[in-house]
Amino acid sequence: RDRGYDVLGVEYRELAVEKMRSLLGIEALQGFFEELADSMIAGGRRHEIISMWETLEHVLYPRVVLEQAHRLLTPGGLIGITVPNFDNLQVKLLREHCFHCLGGPGNAGHINMFTPSTLTRMLEATGFEVLHMETEGASSYYDVVAFLAERYEVINSYHNAIRQRLDRSPLAASAYSTGTVNALLKLSPVWKVVENALQKGAIIFAVGRKKNL
Repeated sequence: RDRGYDVLGVEYRELAVEKMRSLLGIEALQGFFEELADSMIAGGRRHEIISMWETLEHVLYPRVVLEQAHRLLTPGGLIGITVPNFDNLQVKLLREHCFHCLGGPGNAGHINMFTPSTLTRMLEATGFEVLHMETEGASSYYDVVAFLAERYEVINSYHNAIRQRLDRSPLAASAYSTGTVNALLKLSPVWKVVENALQKGAIIFAVGRKKNL
């Protein structure tokens, strides 16, 4: 909005919708995108840009959601997406112990997972040209080492966060020696660069452009 766009928010939680309207003065619709999209399309509403940050991993039918987004966009319109990367080392190694696989405290809702290649294929199948695809962030080296050491109780997992309400900072310090912690901190920036160069970072960021079907 500050850059001159007319903006619309779609949000399920009533309180968040109220905050957008009252505090920010932003037009907002309450509900799930897949429930509201058809009525917006039928009403003739169209948008130049649609963003879905950490969304597609939560929906039952992501292809349907992308098809609806395609219909809502103007010709040449853009879609921006972020999702957890299933091709990330931490995800592949820790599996059910990995925070990214389940969605975090109070929101264990990651029911679809993507890799850069599968997200590319789904975007192309729903009428988008992929303009940009990269990964961001990196694996948690503390959690990887804890998993390899079978110290599951200190992993930043959904189970631990819900059942034990772990405070990560002191537990991480007590679980590993000072030398191990310092080594991880020194190596983490390098490993982050390597992971993202191979498109294996923790989060996928993609931009697609609507093709006319």
